[in-house]
Amino acid sequence: NLDHDVDPSRSPVETLSTLIGMFCVIADFAGAWLARTRHPLIAYGVLFFFLHHSIESLYPNIELMFEHRNYLPILGLVMVLVISACALTRRLPRMVLTMIVILLCCTLAGLTFARNFAWETRIGLLEDRVRKSPHKFRPNANLSTFLYDDYRKRREAEALHEGMPLVK
Repeated sequence: NLDHDVDPSRSPVETLSTLIGMFCVIADFAGAWLARTRHPLIAYGVLFFFLHHSIESLYPNIELMFEHRNYLPILGLVMVLVISACALTRRLPRMVLTMIVILLCCTLAGLTFARNFAWETRIGLLEDRVRKSPHKFRPNANLSTFLYDDYRKRREAEALHEGMPLVK
């Protein structure tokens, strides 16, 4: 979604998801600390993720959630996933590994293809944003503006078409 509709937690015990998130962050730091000697690259990847998220979050913004703030920090998680996947797949037969990679690629290609339908037209993208964030002002205002402009252009075209016989 291009316009996330996120309600912030106002206290650590307000919702179960906040408690689970806090537990996961603490567990990630603890896991990175424990892995620092045997698996230093995994520990580095986790710390890279959190360090770069803290850098991305220093400048306060109007929006609570920005997807582009994840672009650099996600490299740390990708590093952890690649190193972990390499370690786990060393024991797998080559044929099984090939099938896993093919299945993963087909799944991601299918999801990308399905998502492209929302991005096919501007109206489709705007409607997708409103469907996913129905209570936010900006997606609704953008869709309303687009529909109004589209209606006005169609009315102008109709008026022009109706007036053409008079020009002879």
